[in-house]
Amino acid sequence: MSTLCYLRHDSPVGPLLVAASKNGLHAVYMSRQRHVPDNAEQNWQSASRDHPAQLAILERAVQQLDEYFAGKRSDFDLPLDLVGSQFQRSVWKGLCGIGFGETISY
Repeated sequence: MSTLCYLRHDSPVGPLLVAASKNGLHAVYMSRQRHVPDNAEQNWQSASRDHPAQLAILERAVQQLDEYFAGKRSDFDLPLDLVGSQFQRSVWKGLCGIGFGETISY
């Protein structure tokens, strides 16, 4: 996996820690989230000119999040770099099939 870079961003739901690799958006962590990697806060690297690919993805992610919170966006258009088990990936794929504002059960 390539280097992860992080960007802290204030949002209407509280502070977010947005993570990206050069391949795509890796994670969005909320304040006091239970499953933040142990080293995320201690070893995070700020996206900068040294990591232009990560910086571009983080900037797009933050812009799209702001648009979502402002009610101007319902779909996200970002490359993703998700790491998980085969089961997790199948769940994430299923979640992508749920439309904006739609509620379903299993």
